[in-house]
Amino acid sequence: MIISGGVERLGASGYVDGDETVGSLTLTVTDQSSFHVLCCFNHYGYINSWGCARKFMGALGGTSGMHIVFDDNITSGNGGSWTITRTSATTLTIQKTAGSYSGGGYWFIDIVGNNLISFA
Repeated sequence: MIISGGVERLGASGYVDGDETVGSLTLTVTDQSSFHVLCCFNHYGYINSWGCARKFMGALGGTSGMHIVFDDNITSGNGGSWTITRTSATTLTIQKTAGSYSGGGYWFIDIVGNNLISFA
């Protein structure tokens, strides 16, 4: 979805148990792109103790590759954690790893930036 001025918003969401993973989702960007990624798993309204969250800001410039500008991560043994892995000069893989608690909750990933190509 185009928001305005070339800024786009991509996202995904679902429901999963805390002891399950959210499969690998790949974000692909182009040169001169900047973006932020917000990932959240919410169990019974709790993120710190039963869920997990991560906010990540990055940029891709010229031949120097992707730069991480800001990375804030909240993990819990119950709900797991979010991993964001640079898999190439223009792609990131996003995944929720399993925690120990079998209770379910909602998750979402929200990405806002310019020159975003795809998220699948």
